[in-house]
Amino acid sequence: MNLLSLVMNESAIELLNPAVRDLNKLKEETGNEIEIRQIGIGGKNPNLEKVFSYSLLGDRLSGYEVDESKLGPYERKLREKPSLKIHTIIDFDGVLISPIHLQNKAGFKNMLWLARVAKSSDETTIWTNRFQPAEGKFSKFDWFPFLGKEVSRRITSAMSSQGKVEIKKKKLYGNGDSLAGMSDNSDLIIFIGSSRIDREIVREYIKKGGDLKKLIYFDTGHLIL
Repeated sequence: MNLLSLVMNESAIELLNPAVRDLNKLKEETGNEIEIRQIGIGGKNPNLEKVFSYSLLGDRLSGYEVDESKLGPYERKLREKPSLKIHTIIDFDGVLISPIHLQNKAGFKNMLWLARVAKSSDETTIWTNRFQPAEGKFSKFDWFPFLGKEVSRRITSAMSSQGKVEIKKKKLYGNGDSLAGMSDNSDLIIFIGSSRIDREIVREYIKKGGDLKKLIYFDTGHLIL
């Protein structure tokens, strides 16, 4: 496949992917009051490294240079604050083990990325619906679609030295309210999502009176099949 064909294919994916259209709609609805950054179009693995180069998390890690053109006015102002508190929230299910990318499990590369997120954040919350309901065959492994108790323990144990980390069950409703509560105790909320549900959480955050300037939303453009 030549370069032109590849570009055309990716352009077609971006044009036809309902996730991308919904993300653009969300941008229009917020009127740029919330910083929304796209890091994938759904046709291949999202570029999760952009989370560091497109946010203040990159300032806290060696080897990363933050693209200041991607930062909003509020973020640029916060760079001068010595006691800056960042809370990062990750949709584990779609961002790290998205079935569209044929990932049977959250691979080693993604787990290293997760550890860097925790290292650069004051608090890290992982949202998931993949809890194993009881101890069983999959409990000790991170195979799709389960995230068992043992795996949850290993993740939080491995990352606990990097900052406060917790894994929470993602609720059907009320996550936007939770996000608004988190923003009350932080200077900046970085939310990394992947689906219509996550974009609805951003909408709920607005309705619940969340501080718009505090929220940075990254979207992987998870392809809806």
